[in-house]
Amino acid sequence: MDIHHLKAYVASHDNFEIRVITHSGSRFYQVEVEDLEGKRDLLTRAGKPMLFRALDDVYLELKRAGIHRAYLVQHVPQ
Repeated sequence: MDIHHLKAYVASHDNFEIRVITHSGSRFYQVEVEDLEGKRDLLTRAGKPMLFRALDDVYLELKRAGIHRAYLVQHVPQ
């Protein structure tokens, strides 16, 4: 799902979850959208998952899309 599809999705749906995903030891963040049926999509650009280097960049992009709340999920090896 690219940023334009995310904006349209936000405008037409009211029950979904946004997660900002990071892995321990990584300096990158990805954005995942999950709908009511449990279908998950990563935010993409040119068909590839978007990677953000800072949380401020993530939240700025989400704010532009009309998102007001997101959950930070950090995966750890243990």
